[in-house]
Amino acid sequence: MRSVSMSLALLLVASAAAGEPRLLPAEEWLMPRSGDRLVEWEPLAAVVREWDAAEVPSRIVIEYPGGEQGSLWVAELEDWLVTLGVPQAAISTRPGGSEDGLLVWVEPVDG
Repeated sequence: MRSVSMSLALLLVASAAAGEPRLLPAEEWLMPRSGDRLVEWEPLAAVVREWDAAEVPSRIVIEYPGGEQGSLWVAELEDWLVTLGVPQAAISTRPGGSEDGLLVWVEPVDG
């Protein structure tokens, strides 16, 4: 099993269904962020838990709104995921998501 930072592993609780997209709402994303806040943010924590528990090689997929704001959101989220222990190679981004925020889910690498 891939290892995620100890603080992240200690704060993650109950798992969600595999591959279930989760919305990271724009209004919540615009609040000040810190590592502590992000590991406790349930939609994101659930995705990282699911990725970490995957039995087959998987990636975290982030679908983001187009435009400059969407590009900034996704770039910052990628940076935070890497800081929290997710390898850059395990993150995939796709433009064209919801204008209400970022859609994030886990899918098999071959999927």
